[in-house]
Formats: sequence, structure tokens, C-alpha cells
Amino acid sequence: MIRTKNEHIKLLKKVKIIIGNGFDLHCGLKTSYKDFFTTINDVDEIKKMVVQSNLWDNESIYSRKSGTAYSRLMNLDIFTGKAFENFSIWTLYFVLSFPKSSEKRWCDIEEEMLHSFENNRGSDWNDMYIISQRKEIFYNRPAKNIICANYMKKNYGEQNQDEFYGNLLSQLEIFEKQFGEYVNSQIFICGNYKDRANEFIESFSIPNEEIISIDSFNYSNLEYLHKNVLRNINGDIDAPIFGIDSSKIKITNPAYIFTKTSRRLIQDTTKVNFDEIVDFQNVFIYGHSLNEQDYSYFFPIFDYLRLDDSSRSTNIIFAYSEYNSMHERYPYLLK
Repeated sequence: MIRTKNEHIKLLKKVKIIIGNGFDLHCGLKTSYKDFFTTINDVDEIKKMVVQSNLWDNESIYSRKSGTAYSRLMNLDIFTGKAFENFSIWTLYFVLSFPKSSEKRWCDIEEEMLHSFENNRGSDWNDMYIISQRKEIFYNRPAKNIICANYMKKNYGEQNQDEFYGNLLSQLEIFEKQFGEYVNSQIFICGNYKDRANEFIESFSIPNEEIISIDSFNYSNLEYLHKNVLRNINGDIDAPIFGIDSSKIKITNPAYIFTKTSRRLIQDTTKVNFDEIVDFQNVFIYGHSLNEQDYSYFFPIFDYLRLDDSSRSTNIIFAYSEYNSMHERYPYLLK
């Protein structure tokens, strides 16, 4: 007998559900990169200056055209300390990295974070630290590095390398706090987010008694979802985490404090040891990009399932929605 995918899902036993930002988008929360960045002060003005002057294309900021834009940037409140507590250098860095595109995904943002620290590319932040320590002009440095270095110098003054990275982490926490507050406002605007979330989980057609756990990469702080304890893998609206995967950064690297592994340990985000949840046979993943920055979470799960063992009846289901038609799909059934 040939079963439909929904019929197949109804027969699954011991299922771990994993949800990403696509889940919250489907439930009506405007939590995309574009939605969030449009709410931050000065972003539009910075993007306009950068694009019109070609600063985004690493043109020297001391050329006639770009130099004017650079001078205008330096007069914004974020470079004078007036808006320091309400702005983050990470916002500035991302805007300078993607000035012409607002259609980026959060996984693109975290990938750019990784690139900014990678040694094989020449760490942007190490370059910014060096620039911030010198008084002479660096004509041959990328424009965004010079701009961000000046932001750190104007707002923090003299810093050694440890202080620089510590302040950089504090700036990331400002960015995260802003996003947590934004998600909280979206939940309030939605009004019935909890009901929508529960109904949507129910629509997956997985028998409730077969749901072993629900892990969320979102930040909405629902304690329970469809009668199951919800684990927020990267924190919640009170303490969200953005970060990079630890496999690409050595523990001796100053940037290791920005890995999700390090930050989860410090913040104790999941409250539950991964080793305590081992009794599952199938995984249902909805609305997650499976991007490289979350490999440290997914690889142990896939290892536990022993996907190379053909004798095991294991399913990994990747599901997503088309937001124009809101038509759910279950496109991949593995094993």
C-alpha cells in the first residue's frame, strides 16, 4: 500500500521536533532580518549614505565622493555616544556588509559573523582593533573596517585586545537585547501566538504521545508547546543568543567567546543536558535552514540516529511553508 506523507508521519514513533524561524513566521510573527532591521534607528540613513557613496564596495573613504559620506557618518549620534546604549556595532557591521539587500536570512547574518572572525580570511575584528590603536590614516583598509574601528574608538577610547573583544561581546548583547524586545513586541501584536503555535504543531499530524521533545531555535518563551516542554536552544526573549559554530574557531582564539557553545554554557540556555534526552527514533524539522552555525547542535543528533545503519527504521523529515500560499510541504523523507 502506498501511503501519503501525512499518513506516514502519523505512524512515526518517538519523534523529536525541531523548529526554526520559519515556524514563528508561519504563526504570524514578523521576525525576519528585514522586519527587525527596519525598526532600528539610523539604519536607513546609514544605508543611504553607504550605497550612494560606494562605501559598501570598499572604495577608499578618503576619495572625494566617499570622504564626504564618511564625514557625514561620523556626525551621526552613534559616533558621538549620544545613541550608544540604543545602537550596536553589530548593526553597523551588518548594514555595511549587506547595504544593498534586505532579503537576507538570519543564517546569512550568523555566517557573516563567522567570516568576520575567520583567520583564513584575515579577521575583520582584529584589523579593526589594529586600526583603532593607530593615529595615522589607513588608506588601504576596507571602508567598513575603518568605520567600525572608529565607532569602537569613539565610544570606548583606548582598549587592549582583551578589552576590545569584551566590549565587542557587550555590543552583541545590546543587539540581542534589542532583538529580544522586538520579538516580545511581535508576540504582543500577534495577540494569539500561543494558540497559533499549538494549532500549528497539531497540524504536523504527529501523535502527541509520540512527541519526545520540542527544541526551538526561536526566542519566544513558551514553557510548553502542545503539552510538551519547549527547550529554547539559543535562549529566549530575555536573553537571546546570536553566535557562530565552535568547530571553526579554536578555543585559544579571542573570538571563541562568540561561539554558541561557549555562550550556551555561560547562560545555561537549554536548562537540560543533551544526554538526558536520548530516547527518540525520528526527527521532524520545520522552518530551519540547517545552516553551518548550528552544526554543533545537529551533528550529535544525527550521530545518535546512526543514519549509516540501514537496519534502523529512522526518518528525518524537513518541512517548510511557502509564505505566499501558506501551503505546508514535507519535501524530504530520509531513510
